Amino acid sequence: MSISDDLQKFYVLECSGCKQKNDKKIESNLIAKICTFQIDLIDGSGSTTAFISGDPAEKLLSMKAEDIFHTTCVKNQLLCVDQTQQMLSNRLFYIQLRKSSWTSSPVTQSSLTILCYTENCLYQAVARGALKRPNR
Repeated sequence: MSISDDLQKFYVLECSGCKQKNDKKIESNLIAKICTFQIDLIDGSGSTTAFISGDPAEKLLSMKAEDIFHTTCVKNQLLCVDQTQQMLSNRLFYIQLRKSSWTSSPVTQSSLTILCYTENCLYQAVARGALKRPNR
C-alpha cells in the first residue's frame, strides 16, 4: 500500500443527521469529520487505487479525523504522511475490498473501497529472518 497523493484532503465533512457529504469549511456540532483518502494497492499483478475511510483510515494514519481536520483546515498546514509512507513500504497486507459502480450517462464508473485490512505478520517475520522455514 502507498498513499496516492500526499496533497489530498484526508477528511470529508458529513452531516450527522442525513450523512450527506459536504466540502465546505463549516464548524458545527451537527457536522461529523470523517477521515478518508485514496491509497494505491500494489501486488504482483499490477496496481489500483482505492478509497479508505473511517476507523481503518484513522488507524493507518495514526490520527483521528478531528486532528486531521484541525491540522489541515484550522491551522492550514499540509498533513505530513512521510512516516506512514515509510511504514507501508515493503509490508504485505490482507485487504477486504468492496466495489461500487454507478452510471453517469453514457458511462458506467466504479470505485474500490477498503473495508478492512490486516498486516501479514507471518510473512514479515520470515522476511526479517525472525522465523525460520522448516527444513525438509
